[in-house]
Amino acid sequence: MERGETAEVLLQFNIPNVLIGEGEVSASLNISSTASSSDLIITSEHTVLNSLVGDSQSYLIQITAGEEGSPDTHKVLLGAFDDEIAISKFITVTIV
Repeated sequence: MERGETAEVLLQFNIPNVLIGEGEVSASLNISSTASSSDLIITSEHTVLNSLVGDSQSYLIQITAGEEGSPDTHKVLLGAFDDEIAISKFITVTIV
C-alpha cells in the first residue's frame, strides 16, 4: 500500500453452537503490529466482540499507511480472546 492509503480488513467472529450450547459470547479484540505508530495506524470501532452462539458477526478493521511511513514490510496480528482461548492471524502489510 502507498503512504496515506487505507486498507480494510473484515474480521469475522463465528461461534458454532456445538461447542458451548446457547447464549452470547463476548471476547476482546487483539490488534498488534511490528510497525511504529507513524508507519501504520490500525483502527476499529470495536474493542469488544459479541456474537450469539451459532451466529456470526463481522468487524471492520482499517489499516492506514502513515503519510511519513517508511517503505517496509510489516506483520499485523488480528484476533480475539477471552479468559479461555485466543485466536489470531498474522497478515502482511507492505508500504511502498
